[in-house]
Amino acid sequence: MSKLQDPAGLDFGISAFLMIELRPFNPLFIDTRNNTVYAMHKSSLNSTHVCNVKVGSMVNIVLRVGLALTVFAFSFVTIINAQIQMGTVQGTISDETGAVMGDVPVTLENLLSGFRRTGPSNAAGEFSFHNVPFNFYVIRAERDGFQSFSTMLYLRSNVPLRVPIELKIMSLSEDITVMPSPELIAKDSSSAHIMVDAGALERAPGAAPSRGLSSLLTTLPGWTSDDNGLLHVRGADDEILYVLDGIPFTDRVDPQFSCPLNTEMIGSLEVITGNIPAEYGHRLGAVVAIQPKSGIDLPLFGSVQFGAGNFNNNEITVQAGGKLHDKLGFYMASSASQSHRFLDPVDWRNFNNIGAGGQLSLRLDWHPTDRDILLFHVWNGGSNFRVPNDDEQQRKQNRQRVRLRNDAQTMNWQHTWSAQTVTNLAIYHHSFTGRLLPTPRDTPFLVEQDRTHGRQGLQVHMSQQRRSHTLKVGVEGIRTTPREFFTFAVTDDDDAEELGFTRYARSFRRGNPFVYRGNRTFGQGSLYLQDSFSPYKNITLSGGLRYDYVHQIVSSQQWSPRIGGVYYIPWSKTALRASFNRLFQPPPVENHLVSSSPQARLLSPLAPSGGGYTAIRPERVSAYEVGFSQDFHGWFKLDGNLFWRRFRNFDDPNVFFATTIVFPNSVARGAAHGLDIRLDVPERHGFSGYFSYVNQNIYQIGPINGGLFLTTDLLRFGPGVKFIPDHDQRNSGSLGVTYRHRRSGAWATFSGHHESGTPLEFDEKEIPDRIRDLRRQGLQLTDVIRLASLRMRPRTILNLSTGTELLRQDRLSIGLQFDIQNLTNRLFAYNFGNPFSGTHFGYPRLYSGRLKFTFH
Repeated sequence: MSKLQDPAGLDFGISAFLMIELRPFNPLFIDTRNNTVYAMHKSSLNSTHVCNVKVGSMVNIVLRVGLALTVFAFSFVTIINAQIQMGTVQGTISDETGAVMGDVPVTLENLLSGFRRTGPSNAAGEFSFHNVPFNFYVIRAERDGFQSFSTMLYLRSNVPLRVPIELKIMSLSEDITVMPSPELIAKDSSSAHIMVDAGALERAPGAAPSRGLSSLLTTLPGWTSDDNGLLHVRGADDEILYVLDGIPFTDRVDPQFSCPLNTEMIGSLEVITGNIPAEYGHRLGAVVAIQPKSGIDLPLFGSVQFGAGNFNNNEITVQAGGKLHDKLGFYMASSASQSHRFLDPVDWRNFNNIGAGGQLSLRLDWHPTDRDILLFHVWNGGSNFRVPNDDEQQRKQNRQRVRLRNDAQTMNWQHTWSAQTVTNLAIYHHSFTGRLLPTPRDTPFLVEQDRTHGRQGLQVHMSQQRRSHTLKVGVEGIRTTPREFFTFAVTDDDDAEELGFTRYARSFRRGNPFVYRGNRTFGQGSLYLQDSFSPYKNITLSGGLRYDYVHQIVSSQQWSPRIGGVYYIPWSKTALRASFNRLFQPPPVENHLVSSSPQARLLSPLAPSGGGYTAIRPERVSAYEVGFSQDFHGWFKLDGNLFWRRFRNFDDPNVFFATTIVFPNSVARGAAHGLDIRLDVPERHGFSGYFSYVNQNIYQIGPINGGLFLTTDLLRFGPGVKFIPDHDQRNSGSLGVTYRHRRSGAWATFSGHHESGTPLEFDEKEIPDRIRDLRRQGLQLTDVIRLASLRMRPRTILNLSTGTELLRQDRLSIGLQFDIQNLTNRLFAYNFGNPFSGTHFGYPRLYSGRLKFTFH
């Protein structure tokens, strides 16, 4: 247990737990044609399944089915896909006589994602690359006096892919190396997805790389940003399923709710936004499947990185890992940071906005036998920070404080019974705790919160390939135990009335506060079956059916079909795809009890008329998509997608005034439709780049259910009222260009992000009040608002990052990076006076630098 002290004067500890995970490997059939290695196995299993322990008869049924499937999987001989999509490339290097060749440099590379590994062959001529993400790669071997060897390979399985390399003696007339044209598109995938390697995350700008994941996701097509790291994708409001080593994280991962994932521990990630396979559930916006770094095939190493920037942004990150012996390896990443701009402030002058945090990620790989892989993984952290003040709160010395803690432990076991059979079983525990602590001078109300919830999950899955079919079946269940305490009391009646508090809400004073305290046990269970097959050459179809049952405040269930297809045109290297998905998402757990309570119902401005509350039910979505991927002769790749989504019980939580408390609520109906495109340019002569663009339109139709509203704003969104939500971003785009000089290790990246502005959600008669609010900050209304369209002003943020290796030796290397974010020092706000989100200003020009020492 280590202790840190944050600027707000709160202690927190970071403890480590151990979690286990086992992973199977997939069989792979290989054919070699034209110096290219092809994988004939067409799909992979990356499922997130748990089996509920208790709660409700339906969950008990799911558990029994899961146990039956486990027994069945252990006795059934099939070809199975691995859930954890990390493979191995290995082989032997020899000359024309068959003699093995040692100390030959071998390179494995994907120019599009940025993945690159290099290592020499040993004395027996053998080489290997472990924990390689599934993708297309070029493998090269070079030695003086011999012709260079180069070939394409397609890794889609955990079964080691063997690549025999024969080097031929170079004749005097031979001096040209012919490189194979890289494959840039997945010919058999009907999903809209993007692979990202660790290199892109390691070069993310900012002194705090642990906050870099959300910044990277906003550069992808279909994604838009919001305050404090919140993300929106294809109309969904921060409804992202993070999958870490095959284990789902269904809770929010942002600075207001938990300690964000440390990007230093990410080896690669796959982002799926269209045609989400049936194995994924619980969240319906997108899937971010993360494969952490592993030390099983690395020599022992350690590194320490120091980061510093303006606003007292400082961070230290420590990494260590490597192979302890052939069957055991570990990887650890830990970081601690502080900032005087911890959250996006409610006043651009940045009052009372300081905080600190830390986290630890530990992964242990154990291969006790050739048929078993066990992974133990722990991730936990915490943060302490103050809630930013507006001008009035700063004058009255508000000092609201927040303490967040989160931890996760996973055990996953994967066993390979034969070349045709693999089974997977995993259990996990997640815990999230948040406390908002008031101080006596808080105004216009005192508010306190203490919430915590734990999730315990069990998952079992298997898959089978028969002829051209790849079948997958899985069962999962989760038990969730929320506990909530919430209270508020008005301290300044005049200010509360000015904010629009109802008379009943203002009746709760210091001696008579509003108080809610409660706890429940929730349960949910799921089953799924999916298939992928090729009925004809160059056509791949995928179909799945998922069943979800959830018991929270109310019980709900849904059968969700997932259907997709892709047609590949070989001569033009074009993939055409289409899909239909039904998606199902239970309500968020945090503050679900209080927002669904009879006490909260009485607070609603609709209470006098007998309305104001309907139980929050799961969100249901029908998603349609057509798209294409085009490979332009290996020079660049273009993806385009048209999408339509229809929502029922549209999840759209609201922030409780200028606090960090978020209450779940839903809007009766809604829709989103749009177009997104992505252009990726693989590295050539040191240059690489990308361009993303999305045009979308989102609307919602009242009434609003749930939440906790104290003002009359709710009256504007009554039954049948159509309105534009605060995350409707009509046009957004990102651009990045990188140059890398491999010999010296120097690189530079120029990037930019544009968003056209979100709608305002206040009436024109409120404009004088908004003008007054901005004048208190020394701003004009037109500085943040475009009056002609009643939207936030568009913003274009430019960034510049550059780095180099100061020293590169056998035992020590030193790297340096310098970043400037918001080069033009553009003033912008994410939202302003919004009844759901409040007001939040974006960051000004930020300077930061990092210095990294790596010991080998």
